[in-house]
Amino acid sequence: MSNIAFNNPFIFSLDVIEFDEKLSAIYLHNKISVEFSSKAIHFEENIWVLSSIFDLFTDGLMDMTNRAIVTLQDLDGKSKISVSWSQGTYSLRWETARESLSGIKILTNMKTPLSHDEFFVIRQSFLDFPKWW
Repeated sequence: MSNIAFNNPFIFSLDVIEFDEKLSAIYLHNKISVEFSSKAIHFEENIWVLSSIFDLFTDGLMDMTNRAIVTLQDLDGKSKISVSWSQGTYSLRWETARESLSGIKILTNMKTPLSHDEFFVIRQSFLDFPKWW
């Protein structure tokens, strides 16, 4: 199916796995890869996102002048991507908190400034996603 992807300021993609009509939710495979200072983080997870939350996020991206922040989060609220606008500057934040059955915890919180061009590429990648709900 369709996906959302951008490569700057880091590699990010959301690929549709399935859609649940009862919940009106999208099951997505999320991949993130960040490289900096000879270090790298690669993370993949599957998440459920309500279509209404997806719509609020994309609507918010269309008009950031009236919003300080827009957030796309999964159903359990443990994985989020946010775009914010403050004092003429865009920023992007990705957060996730996961725990395995054996008790291993992964907590990530990454924030990066965005140029206007980077913001518009990210915004367009979400706006180009075909909605069928």
